[in-house]
Order: sequence, then structure tokens, then C-alpha cells
Amino acid sequence: MKTISLGDIKVGKRFRKEMGNVHELAQSIEKVGLMHPIVVDKDNQLISGLRRVKAYKMLKRNEIPATVLDLENILEGEYEENVTRKDFSPSEMVAIKHAIEGREEEEAKERQGRPGEERSEKLSEHEKARAADKVAKAVGTSRFTLKKAEEVVKAAKADPKKQKLVEEMDKTGKVDPAHKKLKEAERAEAAKAAPKYGAIVITPDWESAAERRKLVQIPVWEMADRECHLYLVTPNEYIPKALELLKDWEFEYKTILTWVKPRMNFGEYFRNSTEQVLFATRGKEGTRVHDLPTHFEAPETPGRKPEELYKIVEKASPGPYIDVLAKEAREGWVYNKTAVKA
Repeated sequence: MKTISLGDIKVGKRFRKEMGNVHELAQSIEKVGLMHPIVVDKDNQLISGLRRVKAYKMLKRNEIPATVLDLENILEGEYEENVTRKDFSPSEMVAIKHAIEGREEEEAKERQGRPGEERSEKLSEHEKARAADKVAKAVGTSRFTLKKAEEVVKAAKADPKKQKLVEEMDKTGKVDPAHKKLKEAERAEAAKAAPKYGAIVITPDWESAAERRKLVQIPVWEMADRECHLYLVTPNEYIPKALELLKDWEFEYKTILTWVKPRMNFGEYFRNSTEQVLFATRGKEGTRVHDLPTHFEAPETPGRKPEELYKIVEKASPGPYIDVLAKEAREGWVYNKTAVKA
């Protein structure tokens, strides 16, 4: 590390326009000093630390501490690993990655070409992984941790409100907590933007153990409007599990609708001639009509639930309507938009 003149620093094209609160950073530097030196290459091209440079200029200082990197030497592994890990914050690792990955990808393309053949401009997955591993090792971390750090930095560039995640990551030196918060925020944003439904029908394949385990992963709460009715179809033997699902999805059980079938099927104790539809709600909205019984008669159709069920839903509940696990379209309904994840 050395001290270099601010006037000697070369700043290339920067895609980020919003720099955050530079004044606040300048106050922090004046009070406690510079926590992380800027990073430049041997030609004084800035790799990381533009906000720190601007803060130093705001403080009317002429020189700034800098870590000077020979990018070629880094790729050749000539920097000691323990020094590398000590000097670089996660966001600096990302900046260094961007500075050296271009030349490393070029080398990877050369490696995957064969004598006498035209070189492919598209890296194979193997060469991509090899290049990523080499860059990550050069900055003292793993490829997977560096990828997470890069996602945090990229999100902050797109949305300055997420800059706090970068600052948290750099202050602690830990990537996982900041990355976890980023993903939680992204899920919340996606849920907020997703379409909302007034009535949700779910008809699981209860005989499939794999599907039963994955049912809880269906983001029912995210699909539901503030006032929403849920219809969960279940054979008699799975009623306890179906009730547990309602709790997991944060819906309040209200009653059961019984589908009465025209013929009896097999059963361990009694012959099954019915199937149940658990009715649950989010919010306080009641049914739109009050003359519907808690049973309906309908024949069985292979691979489909009876038409009578959907007519009941349309009479009793507000739209829009979604049949989450349906395999075919129904007029006026959204279907098969949220399948159980494999």
C-alpha cells in the first residue's frame, strides 16, 4: 500500500450515477480515518473506491492511501493469500474481479481452442467455472462467495437504497448475511408486484408423497388478496394434513364442503363415496350468497375436479380466480401458474 496523489488517479467509465451520501462518508473519514484504502492498478487506473476519492476531494485533501495491484501478478498467484484476504473488502473483491475477468476469459478461450481449429468465442461451462475459480482465488475468496457479493453490489448499483447492504458487507467482511437480506427484499418486492386473487383452488395429488412434501412451498399467501377465499380439495384420510397446510399458508379454516360421488370406492374401514373441500379465508369477507349447502353431488372425471366445484366458487367467492395446480385452462380463470417446485 502507498499514498498517491488524487490528481494521478484515472477514473474510467462508471455506470453508477448515484454515489450515495458522500458528505456522510467524508465526515466519517475525518472522524475515524479511512477504513479501506482505494484500489488502483499499476497505471493508477481506479478499480475500487470512487466514493472515497470524492470524499477526500470534499475534505480538500491531495493524497489518499491506495492498494496498488499488478493484475497480471494476481492472476499468476504472486500475491500472498493472507495479505490478499486482509486488504480486500467484499465489494473490492467484486471490483477486482471485474477488472481482471476479461483477460482471464480471453485466456480461457485460448485454452479451449484446438490447434488448427477456429477458436470458439463462447466459453464452455467448464471453462467458465475454471475462470471464475481462478479470479476468486486471486482475491482471496471462493467463487460462490464472490458471486453472492457481486449480486449485492449489482443490486446496490440498480437501487441506491440497497447501498446499506454493501456497507454492511464491507464493514463486517461477511457476505452471507447481506446476501440473505437482499434475497428477502427481492422476494418481498416480487410478492408485492405479483397478481392477487380473491379465490384460490388447490387440488393436490395426495397420493404422491413427493408432492405432499412440497405443497407447503406454494406461495399461497403471496397470491392471496387481502380478502381471499381458499378451497383445498382433499380425500378424507388427508384432512389432518390439509388442516396443517392451511396454518402454514396462514389461512383460517371455516368449514368443509363435501363432494358426494355417485359410486363407492375402496376404503380401509368404510367404502369411500365422498371427498372434501376445506374452505378457509384470509380477511373477513364472507360468501357472496348464503343459500349454498355444504355438500354437492357430482360424478368423477379422470384427471379433473368436477365442474360443480368451480360453479360453487364463482357463486360464493370474489375474483380473480386461480386454480393453482390445474393442468388445463378454464374460461375466466388463471391456471397452473404456480406449480409445486421440483
